[in-house]
Amino acid sequence: MRPRIYYSSHHLWAANRWVEEATRIEREWDGLSRFNIEHRALVTNAIFSSVAFLEAAINELFQDAYEEHLAYIAPLSPVVRESIGDFWRIIAEHNVRARSRFGTTEKYEIALALTQNEPLDHDDSVYRDVRLVIRIQNALVHYKPSTLMQIDKSGFDESLHGKFSLNPMMVGTENPFFPDKALGAGCARWGIDSCRRFADQFFDKLGVKPNYRGATFE
Repeated sequence: MRPRIYYSSHHLWAANRWVEEATRIEREWDGLSRFNIEHRALVTNAIFSSVAFLEAAINELFQDAYEEHLAYIAPLSPVVRESIGDFWRIIAEHNVRARSRFGTTEKYEIALALTQNEPLDHDDSVYRDVRLVIRIQNALVHYKPSTLMQIDKSGFDESLHGKFSLNPMMVGTENPFFPDKALGAGCARWGIDSCRRFADQFFDKLGVKPNYRGATFE
């Protein structure tokens, strides 16, 4: 069996690296300049990589089943593997771009249905947290500027309250909660952990040990 590249593991490694560097900047902050573009980039990239990890992980499952690559999905029964692979094939035959039209968590929902597992509990904190991480990512990708000092209308203040420590370089300022106060190493770490927890829960249900759980990089 020929080896494959599983980019979910790369995204997860990158996300952890970005948050380590963001944490270092916060720890070494001299208390003077409030805004640090490197810090902002690191936190943003950590969020992006966390969501990319989730998307890649589920796509890898579907693709492995479709191409009958059993390195990681062998624990699934042949009938289940065929069901997953057939879904991926039918979507591609209809319109290969249709695969990207499914939302990230929607793909996980579909996989659970195809494997005859219980659906995701939308009231569970694991699901709610990962939806928040995706919402942050979408807000950054489709960012719409607002004037500083205006009322923060992002809606993140209430939903993210107490989930992570705020950006220490912005605490005490009049800057809006999002993005300035929210986007710190605490948010990035919470985002990574939320996505990892969601993926772990999903693959545990399937009885599959994905590549990201064993991959190591020197």
